[in-house]
Amino acid sequence: MELKELIKDIKKIDLGIVKSSDVKMFQSEKEAIEYYNDAVDNVLSGNTDIAIIKLRKVLNLSPDFDEANILLDKVRQYEASKSIGDKVYENIRGNDSRNIGRKKSLPQKLHINPRILLKIIIVFFVIAITTFVCILLIKLLGKPIEKEPGVTEVTYSQQEVNELNQQIQDLRDNLALSEQETQDALSGSQDSQETLTQLQNEINKNEALLELYRAAYLFEIEQFITSADIAGTLDAEIYKGAEKELYNEVYSKATAMAADSLFSIGLDLYNQSDFEGAVANLSKVEGYNPIYEDIGRCYYLMGRSYFELGNSTKAIEMYEKADKVTTYTNKTGLLYYTGKAYQQLGNYEKAKENYNTLINEYPKSDLVGYAKDRLAEME
Repeated sequence: MELKELIKDIKKIDLGIVKSSDVKMFQSEKEAIEYYNDAVDNVLSGNTDIAIIKLRKVLNLSPDFDEANILLDKVRQYEASKSIGDKVYENIRGNDSRNIGRKKSLPQKLHINPRILLKIIIVFFVIAITTFVCILLIKLLGKPIEKEPGVTEVTYSQQEVNELNQQIQDLRDNLALSEQETQDALSGSQDSQETLTQLQNEINKNEALLELYRAAYLFEIEQFITSADIAGTLDAEIYKGAEKELYNEVYSKATAMAADSLFSIGLDLYNQSDFEGAVANLSKVEGYNPIYEDIGRCYYLMGRSYFELGNSTKAIEMYEKADKVTTYTNKTGLLYYTGKAYQQLGNYEKAKENYNTLINEYPKSDLVGYAKDRLAEME
């Protein structure tokens, strides 16, 4: 399927007209329309990979959204006509269909001035030949001439010596001149060095883009923790336009889902009495999502796990953090188990304080009887 066939007849839904009609809409349906319109924009700009993510969100919010189902099928057909390798290769090389008519990328523009390159080669060749001749002459002059039977001794006149010294000096001058020419040639290639630096920066950006696509792919196959870990290492300032939008989406969604996954795993391990495993997973939840909706319960379960592991001090710390979360309502459990932890540490005064608060403020709680039994143990 060609891109022009894909974008034929697709259009956005006017949310204003829908709102002004008598049709009652839920908030999820309004959000679905907004995502659908975003997906249409992505398709029209050629960003079909992002459009697929948006359309899936639309169908999650409103499964009976017919327009979204139809467009998603078309986009998938279009994507199926291109291999993953082709798309990644085209993105790096700048040959993607979305880049037609745009300015060529640095890898396509890079070239070194052939005259500068030729000059550098010639200069180094001259240096090599000059150095070899100098070494040869110096060895020749410094080597003693032995007499051989029947051979007349070879001698040099002062003029010959002077001429030879002059040749050596000329070679040295040529060497100095060659070195200067080399420096000039290298300084002339400074622009090429700057181009290479820009190319390296472009390579770094492409590598970051590949990592972003990998994080998006892992999110799609529900490997939320790994996706969030990759997204967390990326520099948001590198991305622009559609890539920046994809980064923001992947990072926010992956971190939220990673926190939810870790909480679920931690809860399952807690219920299996694997308290070390529970702490290992629950303790990471806040790092992925500091405003996790069930963070109070997360702290509470960590406190219970630490107590079972014999670390009552750490348990109290977690109970206190849970108590500061205004949305966490299990105050009776916090009072009872905080008292139990203090009792385990031998701090009976604080233990009694928590038990008595539970008894006096929550007299109908099922934990009141247990609190009274604990108080009796300390009499």
